[in-house]
Amino acid sequence: AGGTIGAAVLASLLVAIGSYASGVNAGAGIERQADALEAYGLRPIELVVPSPNHLFFSLDTYWQRHLHGSNYTEISNDLGLVTFALAIFWLAVVVRRRNGNALATAGLATAFVVGLLFALPSPLNGFSAPSKLLWNVLSAFRVPSRWDPLLMATLLPLAALGLQRLRASFGVVVVAAALVLSFVELSTHRVAHFRGRRSVRNRVRDVAHDRLS
Repeated sequence: AGGTIGAAVLASLLVAIGSYASGVNAGAGIERQADALEAYGLRPIELVVPSPNHLFFSLDTYWQRHLHGSNYTEISNDLGLVTFALAIFWLAVVVRRRNGNALATAGLATAFVVGLLFALPSPLNGFSAPSKLLWNVLSAFRVPSRWDPLLMATLLPLAALGLQRLRASFGVVVVAAALVLSFVELSTHRVAHFRGRRSVRNRVRDVAHDRLS
């Protein structure tokens, strides 16, 4: 437990140092407003509808109508119907047979539900969502949709266990089919990511120039 907490704190410090050195969000977002919780919250439909700039499906017009004040980066949260189907299949197997993986499965499923609750926008149907409670503690957590990596980290093991169970019954053809379907469902064109206004190299160069002067 100590090692896990220490690793999390160390990773947070490294992110803070990188943010300060690059000049991007050096104030840690403490002054951000709570209005962003509603715009940048995750809508559940985003978990199963292919993201913008898709390689096979033209959904840009759809997403332009459903940006809800957000942007393409924050609404790209598709986890894949294949992944969900495999995970649900595995949950059904565990509930039916109650095998030795029940405890791990329950932990992953619980973590997914908790992450999803924190990812929802606030206010939600007129009530404060968990994201607002977290924002009250530290206002830098103003983009609830960024809980999506946690949802991926909990859902993928469940899907992998489901795929392993199907492979035991139907062979590698199931794995090949899942691979192809996931590729078709999740592939997107490369898009531009957010960049800092000044690179670390330029910042270091400016500091060195000032000192030499």
